[in-house]
Order: sequence, then structure tokens, then C-alpha cells
Amino acid sequence: MYGKKVGVVRGGVYGAQFEKARDENKLTVIEDNSPTQRLLMLLHERVDVALIGSGSAGFNSALEQDKTLSGRGDRFFVAEKPLTRDANYIGFAKSMKASQIIEEINDAITEGYASGELQKRIK
Repeated sequence: MYGKKVGVVRGGVYGAQFEKARDENKLTVIEDNSPTQRLLMLLHERVDVALIGSGSAGFNSALEQDKTLSGRGDRFFVAEKPLTRDANYIGFAKSMKASQIIEEINDAITEGYASGELQKRIK
């Protein structure tokens, strides 16, 4: 991506190699607030690359949220390999005493990975 204008979510972090390239001004980072904005900028050639989280699901969701993008998924190339993987966490206030629900969420995630269903949904 050296030499390219890259659209990213404001405040996002995309791995050590990307951040090093950003710090060394080897690419131009354009920040925005949503994947839909990023894809519109890509469609109108204001950026060369758009980084979208949540894999294909995030890409498809962004397309569905805008009438200009709807039906234009074929105008974009989506890389098979993600730039980085970023763990996400669910948090609850201690006052909620949510240990039971956390256990249920953890069990659902474990079962989802074991069955392969979760991997299908987060491509």
C-alpha cells in the first residue's frame, strides 16, 4: 500500500506494519466515520484502498446501507486474506453481576467455532 491513499476508520489501528508505514509517511491515511463513507470515497476515487472491518459481512453491510453503493459490489475487489486480526471484547459493568451471561456468551463462541458456524459468519 506504499504510496497509496488508504481510507480507514477514525482512530483505528491496523497492526504494527501498517502503523509503521503510517508513521514513516509511506502511505496517506484518510480517516472517516464509517465503512459506507470509505466505500463511497473508493467508488469516487478519493482513496485507493478502503480498509473495512468484519470481513465480507462488514463489506456487504456497508453496501446495503447506501443506495449509491447498493448493487455495485462488483465494482470492488475484496482481498481473501485480512490485513490483520483484531480481537474484540464484550464488557459489562461489575455492578451488573453478568458472570452468567458472560459464561453463556463464551459457551456460544466455543460451540460456534467447534461447529464451524462462526467461521462461516465472519469471513
